[in-house]
Amino acid sequence: MRIAFDLDNTLIRDQYPFPLEVQSNRWFFKLLGFEPLRKNTIQLMRLLQQKGYEIWIYTASLRDLVYLRLLFRWHGIVLGGIVNQTIHLQQVKKRCCKYPPAFDIDLLIDDSRGVEVEARKYHFDMIRVMPEDDNWHLKVIEKVRLLENSGNPTNEVTDTTLKKDSIHLSSKTHQGFSMAPKWQPTALLETLRHRARLYNDIRQFFAARQVLEVETPILSAGCVPDPMIEPLYTHYHCPNSKRLFLHTSPELAMKRLLAAGYGAIFQIGKVFRDGEAGRWHSPEFSLLEWYRPGFNQDDLIQEVDELLQTLLHCPAAERLTYCAVFEQYTGLHPLHSSLSALQDYAAQFGIQDRHQLERDTCLQLILSHHIEPHLGQNGPTVIMDFPASQAALARKRADNPHLAERFEVYLQGIELANGFYELADPIEQRQRFEQDLAKRKALNLPTYPLDERFLAALESGLPDCAGVALGLDRLLMLIAGASHIHEVLAFPVEMEYNE
Repeated sequence: MRIAFDLDNTLIRDQYPFPLEVQSNRWFFKLLGFEPLRKNTIQLMRLLQQKGYEIWIYTASLRDLVYLRLLFRWHGIVLGGIVNQTIHLQQVKKRCCKYPPAFDIDLLIDDSRGVEVEARKYHFDMIRVMPEDDNWHLKVIEKVRLLENSGNPTNEVTDTTLKKDSIHLSSKTHQGFSMAPKWQPTALLETLRHRARLYNDIRQFFAARQVLEVETPILSAGCVPDPMIEPLYTHYHCPNSKRLFLHTSPELAMKRLLAAGYGAIFQIGKVFRDGEAGRWHSPEFSLLEWYRPGFNQDDLIQEVDELLQTLLHCPAAERLTYCAVFEQYTGLHPLHSSLSALQDYAAQFGIQDRHQLERDTCLQLILSHHIEPHLGQNGPTVIMDFPASQAALARKRADNPHLAERFEVYLQGIELANGFYELADPIEQRQRFEQDLAKRKALNLPTYPLDERFLAALESGLPDCAGVALGLDRLLMLIAGASHIHEVLAFPVEMEYNE
């Protein structure tokens, strides 16, 4: 179930000596050392998140996107997303909430009379909060119970229902909640059995193809400088104390094995990424990654397709190029359309300062918000030949250097896998890493040391090969029919810091 909070007015604290228009400027608010949210707003969000519900923000403006995510992370609350109010109501009126799925809200907590009228007219659940209502959070709890018990067809089915005996209100009920730490697993036993069978089937698939299972270290002295990925790290206390990074992918270590001549290899393991949380994301997740010497992009796509058919009993994948699918759904060409045309198209997603967006940012927004939900509805869809600016560790096409031999696999609108015809040139790879470091500096993101052992392995010679990473938790969600990643994880990381 997705529960959205309108934080424009009522749910912020109302005891500050500033007019409302100043209070709504949360940047100014925070600089003065004030906490802009009511205490019971935070406590209710924590409680609902502990019970397995997604917390969303409902707002008419997305200007506070970065700030809101940082604010809630500080409180130990992971946002499922932020919904633009205007676009949501337009979608509800048109009865087309299927795309994008972010607009599928089960319960809205708002103070707007206008939205209340729309809710009654178009039949979505809402609780209207008034400034003088101190016990509004108790109404929310009761509404959630009713929605769960009623079997409302608009709700996503979850196994983490909010039972009456699981909430204990303090003697001063309007001031907050007290609750014993939740220790029970969030995944059903049958789901964990699904995972065990899935891993067994994967191992049999690769054993039949004589692909060796390997295990590489989780910790390393360097990491990939991709501006879109933030690593987690720890400190190893020894005579030469050093910061070590939890790998965001086993890719660099596995390529060192390839350079050493170990041949075709695969690995099933945990990887870690800071800030990755939501319906389909977790900061700790399981990944299947494998590499095939002698394979090119087409060969590996064929093997990924065969694996998915084996695991999911699904039809063969359709194959589309990035440029073709982009033109199909937008009428724009990702390489030839003007930047201003892409920026104008991205404006429909609630972007305020669209003219500051770079080309790749526009492409990624349009792909994720508009195109991806349509992909893989009748079986897997492979999107290949990405723009060279998004090559990452893939090589550029020899016949068209504006494209990279990179592909992604989608099913039911969800990205499952990301693969490359691997770049083997150590000079070009170092140049790409340095470009990524420069981007991180320009974005005021922290910079980290490069993995020099990986670069040394490339210099010694990486065999011609292709590799792919496939998200196992997402795959398991599709197999088990789960609506949230927590339903396939025994103990999500979020449980550890949401007290």
